[in-house]
Amino acid sequence: MNFQRANCQSRKTGLKLTAMIDVVFLLLIFFVAATRFRTPEAELPAYMGHGDVIGRAEPLILTLRAGRPGADGVARPVIRVDGKTVSGAGSRDPMSGLEAVLNELAAQEGVREQVPVIIDADPDVAYGWVIQALNLCRKAQFSTVCFAASRRYSMPAIRPTPSG
Repeated sequence: MNFQRANCQSRKTGLKLTAMIDVVFLLLIFFVAATRFRTPEAELPAYMGHGDVIGRAEPLILTLRAGRPGADGVARPVIRVDGKTVSGAGSRDPMSGLEAVLNELAAQEGVREQVPVIIDADPDVAYGWVIQALNLCRKAQFSTVCFAASRRYSMPAIRPTPSG
């Protein structure tokens, strides 16, 4: 038997990095594809329009209209629930009146589950007031809260152009 020890010592052993790099890239692709990112804060659990609430009870329409700025410079909204003014622009905290009305309505049997709330906000109302109204509806545990589409920014009617 001829054991070639001299040749064994002269061979250099090394790491084969090609397979390791392939495995690392496969793991990287797996983790990127499987990652679930946090839901952006801009997404609200509400819907535009009220097409999804057909067949339910008559909706509760919550209207927010722009009020004039007070002495402190803050423009508080005029809030109406089904056409009845809850709080005017002059009141210090317009949302307290809305909270009381929503809690009173939610206390009635079956209202939370059957009556959808539609928030109809004027485009000039600050978003903070609209979000507070949405939070109060969620706090009163109404199951369906929708936003009405803005009338100001609706699509104009398409008129045919005269052919010349």
